[in-house]
Amino acid sequence: MAENNGFEVIHGIVDSLWLKKQNAQLDDYQALCQKITEKSKIPINFEGRYKWIVFLPSKIHPNIGVLNRYYGVMESGKIKVRGIEVRRRDTPKFIFDAQTDIIKVLDS
Repeated sequence: MAENNGFEVIHGIVDSLWLKKQNAQLDDYQALCQKITEKSKIPINFEGRYKWIVFLPSKIHPNIGVLNRYYGVMESGKIKVRGIEVRRRDTPKFIFDAQTDIIKVLDS
């Protein structure tokens, strides 16, 4: 459905989809969510747009991004991470701080 509405699917997992469309406005994304909700009868939310995002490669297939390991910065400035040390509860503070600082440097 996303592709039929001019979007390119960048990445997707069970409960999330990352889409790209040249010159898309927020209304375009929200309209797509509404269409999917109406068709599927499942509420779809639009979380926001990323300034940039990195999908980490698979160890087995290095040219393919892993479904649940990524980090990026949203247009709002919010850092979003999944599947890296920053998300783990047992990560030492200096590793947490280093990864967070690296992401902030990459954002600048």
